[in-house]
Amino acid sequence: MSAPFIAIVHRDAEDVFGAFFPDVPGCYASGSTLDTLLHDAAHALRAHLDALEDFGKPLPAARSLQAVMEDPALDDDRADAFVIVPVSPLARAGKPKRININVDEFALERIDRAARKAGLSRSRFLVESALQATSER
Repeated sequence: MSAPFIAIVHRDAEDVFGAFFPDVPGCYASGSTLDTLLHDAAHALRAHLDALEDFGKPLPAARSLQAVMEDPALDDDRADAFVIVPVSPLARAGKPKRININVDEFALERIDRAARKAGLSRSRFLVESALQATSER
């Protein structure tokens, strides 16, 4: 999973939110609500990074929030910002691959219960949990 990129979010007079990524030139997103913007920003970021790869361009490095906050070139953008947030690009989607694993019965019951509570299939729950665990390390 890719590191998060910092998005600088502005809100215009019509209450439309727009964001740009200082470390990903040319990548922008907008939305009528902040939640919509953040959702669309993750999609835009993934599409932009994929396009760079498709054209053989180097992928940008994601700076830390502190580095973006201390960048003097972004002083004006930060001053006018509604909020500054990290946004992770959506994970790449590949073809599903069938696997077999052994799981203790008690653990499987807990997994199934948590998956049902989250409204996910067992497979999706296991994948999302594993991806979340690997991104936190």
